[in-house]
Amino acid sequence: MNIGRKQARFLSYFCQRLSVGLGALLCVCQADWRQETGREIVRLANGDILFGNLVSIKQPDQFIWRHPDAKKEIQFELTQIKDLRFSDVFDETFLKDSSHEIMLVNGDVIQATVLNATPEHVTIQSWYLGSLNLPWEAISILRPTDRSGRSLWDGIANLEGWTKGKIDAPGYETGEWTHNAGAIYATKMASLARNLDLPNEARIEMDIHWRGSLYLAIALFTDHWEPIKLADQHRQTEPDFGGFYSLYFTRSTAGLRSVTKPKVKNFPYRGIPGLAQTNVAHIEILASKKKGELGLVVNGKPIQPWRDNEGFIGEGRGMRFVHQGQGAIKITNFKIREWDGTVGDDNIESNNLDQDLLVTRDGSRYQGFLSGLTENQLLFKQGEIEAPHKWRDVKAVALAPRARSPRQAPLPDIRLEDRHGGYLNLKLHSWSPTSLEASHENLGSLTLHPAAVKEIQFLPPSK
Repeated sequence: MNIGRKQARFLSYFCQRLSVGLGALLCVCQADWRQETGREIVRLANGDILFGNLVSIKQPDQFIWRHPDAKKEIQFELTQIKDLRFSDVFDETFLKDSSHEIMLVNGDVIQATVLNATPEHVTIQSWYLGSLNLPWEAISILRPTDRSGRSLWDGIANLEGWTKGKIDAPGYETGEWTHNAGAIYATKMASLARNLDLPNEARIEMDIHWRGSLYLAIALFTDHWEPIKLADQHRQTEPDFGGFYSLYFTRSTAGLRSVTKPKVKNFPYRGIPGLAQTNVAHIEILASKKKGELGLVVNGKPIQPWRDNEGFIGEGRGMRFVHQGQGAIKITNFKIREWDGTVGDDNIESNNLDQDLLVTRDGSRYQGFLSGLTENQLLFKQGEIEAPHKWRDVKAVALAPRARSPRQAPLPDIRLEDRHGGYLNLKLHSWSPTSLEASHENLGSLTLHPAAVKEIQFLPPSK
């Protein structure tokens, strides 16, 4: 069954009126890596959303979709598709850990394990890409993947154990946070909190998506699950609560307050470059009780941290999200890890280097030449001295630009996000429940396992 734009809008309406919120429609998946409660979500170019399962993709214009309430499979033109999110419910035995993160010169990120190296290439092993020889000229930065510490929380599976707080805001419409496919959503003023057993040294990551105005407040190290009114005349009448920090985001800035029953202290605002020009951001909150500091990294760029000279006042182990209701907000990829004290990669960039740069976990920086790689260590040469460095002691190594061999690179038409946080810009050839066929400018022809794919964004045609 072929379908045009008007029919797509009608079908989208028909499907959505059968659902209650984002989580009501479930369908049976046919591929063995997808569990029975799994489903995909496709967003059309006109903004409509459909639930169901992807059957196949074939270039140049076949996108075939199955919906449980449609008797026949539905065929779209690829130009009608904006993005596709795969089910978060799948057989996780397909997932394998990798030892390294490899950033390519085009910005792509691969999670893989470095096996060895020759003067021409680096051999890597990826659970979903297989064994590949990656040209040195294609590599920008190498990092070990275990640098963030022990993982304590990875995703929000459901809202069990969370408290949907009551917001007292006369004259404003309030609502609740909802959950769907690993994400939490709010379209009205809403509060959501729970005890997360935050460690004393914590790295908290999440992706924030918003429509309309951005105003999100995040209470850190709180022991109180209901929202707190911060104005003096109201705060004094609130039930007793322990001290916490309130980190809040607006259109182009981030702010921090320390909140106790006796007083609220405001710290200086921090400008966030580029935030006003987008509606999505990856943020990392870096908290250190020992140092009395809260740091922030937005889209990979460290922001000047805040230091509480009166000592760290957070008394609880929980977090609270409060959406102010000025638009809609979604939070995905929520993670908590123990923090080792490192912040980003100290703005490591390889474009302007004339020698390779090695940065170790203690902050030392060495310029020279990366002369060898194995899974457990690297060799770094400075002058006539070549020294081994264990990966566990390395923060990152950035490669000076190498001479590039001429090649005919395919123009990418999708941006793929894998389930470990890597990204690839690819030329898509086909998709089936057992394989994804594509081409990459540095990796050549690829066959990926579909279980590796978390989301696909369809890029507009190149002009």
